[in-house]
Amino acid sequence: MRVSLRNQYSSFLFNLQNTQSRLMELNMQASSQKRINKPSDDPVGTARVLNYRSSLSAIEQYRSNIDTAKGWLNLADESMLQSSTILTKLKGLAEQGATGTMTASDREATAYEVRQLFSQLVNLGNTRYEGKSIFGGQKFEQNAFEEAL
Repeated sequence: MRVSLRNQYSSFLFNLQNTQSRLMELNMQASSQKRINKPSDDPVGTARVLNYRSSLSAIEQYRSNIDTAKGWLNLADESMLQSSTILTKLKGLAEQGATGTMTASDREATAYEVRQLFSQLVNLGNTRYEGKSIFGGQKFEQNAFEEAL
């Protein structure tokens, strides 16, 4: 079988072009420091990369949700502790007022203090986290409580 010069030239040119193309791909990978620069480089790898990206995005959203929940619960806990302290003070004032030993001016001062404590309770009940009322239930855009006395 005879190999002509034209066949040798075509084969050499084909191999040269393939080698040059491969060199360009390797240069692209080296400069970008990524194995996959376009989806046609590795379709299965591209699918994996996209899957990993969506997983990372979901994990980041979970972290954000956890941080929001922690902040929400910490603020609710702090508000409840303050409310408990105020209710204890109100109970003490009610017990003092129930005795017959207070004068009218003492009762007026106690009533003023009770109104102030009630106002504090309402403000604690309307506590907001990230612009949303934490004790408002499903209507978190508006205040949960209003002073009505």
